[in-house]
Amino acid sequence: MLNPRDLIGILAIATSVAQAQSATPPVPGAPVQQLKYESAFADYKPFAEIEVLLWRSSNEEAARLGGHMGQMKHDAMPPMMPSAKPPAQPTAKSPTPTSSRPSTTKR
Repeated sequence: MLNPRDLIGILAIATSVAQAQSATPPVPGAPVQQLKYESAFADYKPFAEIEVLLWRSSNEEAARLGGHMGQMKHDAMPPMMPSAKPPAQPTAKSPTPTSSRPSTTKR
């Protein structure tokens, strides 16, 4: 009987042999598709120094906005509309457990 690991190995070898044999040789004079090379760095933007603000002017700007959370105010965003119907309320009371401990009395 074959071990499952041996069976997997045999299948892998058989598959690779079948793929190698199925390749057709190139036809002389047939058009060949040209590959296009595109560098992974084509859209690379080099590091650029950013302007560092003085701490005092940064603090004054934060105070003008209403503190550090004032920067998150979205004036352009419309207020959220309340839903048309209120959330459903439970209609029946859920039963309350009588005891969370198992009974210790012997039967």
